[in-house]
Amino acid sequence: MGLQANPAPSPLTGPNLGLVGYGHLGQATARKGQGLGWHAIAYDASAEPGSRGAGGVKMVTLSVAS
Repeated sequence: MGLQANPAPSPLTGPNLGLVGYGHLGQATARKGQGLGWHAIAYDASAEPGSRGAGGVKMVTLSVAS
């Protein structure tokens, strides 16, 4: 057995940040992540999945965010 080359990784669009809860702390965390170039998505019980939250964060279902 020797070392085997792994296939080329698929291109990523960047790191993702999934938030559960999008109140004051969730929004602040999303802003910090976006400042680092991360793509933020969030779940909040009072938000409609598919809508956009403050800062343009996409609201998703809980199964997608976690």
